[in-house]
Amino acid sequence: ADVRMQMRAKEYGTRYSREAGVPKSVDFVQAFMIHVIDEGPVPPVFASEAFIEGEFVKHSSNSGWIADEVVRSTPHAFA
Repeated sequence: ADVRMQMRAKEYGTRYSREAGVPKSVDFVQAFMIHVIDEGPVPPVFASEAFIEGEFVKHSSNSGWIADEVVRSTPHAFA
């Protein structure tokens, strides 16, 4: 469900970014699933993303945290 939701958010970000007058484009990292082959009764499954090099500014979290300094409103619209 998490990977599907992230891909849906990526789709909306792409649509938003195509509109005229958009100050900054929106993109989401493609998520993927890792199924671990295990001998246990329930093999573990993980959602993952590729590592992104460089500086990263976190604007919000899935648990409801929002940065004190709101530089742009766009990231919160897609949170």
